[in-house]
Amino acid sequence: MDQCPRPRLLDSLYDEDFDDERPYRSGRYATTEAEPTFDAADFVRCGRDLFAQRSHVMNLAGIEWVRRHLGDSYRVHLVEVADHAPMQMVDKRRVVVEAGEAP
Repeated sequence: MDQCPRPRLLDSLYDEDFDDERPYRSGRYATTEAEPTFDAADFVRCGRDLFAQRSHVMNLAGIEWVRRHLGDSYRVHLVEVADHAPMQMVDKRRVVVEAGEAP
């Protein structure tokens, strides 16, 4: 299996004027789209489906890299999260419950 691209972490990856209050509205996250970056905690897996959120750590280029890398093995979905704390990982916010497990 191929390794993920190692980020170079150049200055162009960072937006000095990022929106730390509501980046989901302005689109101004701490990371730009200069190179793919992602964090496994910004994904939740449910069967063959992966749900991903844009955050200050994971950019859209990173989500697209994962989508291309996995090919038809998994379906990758972008989850729009309107939250004042975009550093909270999606795996902390979303819990998948199988049928019959919830009261």
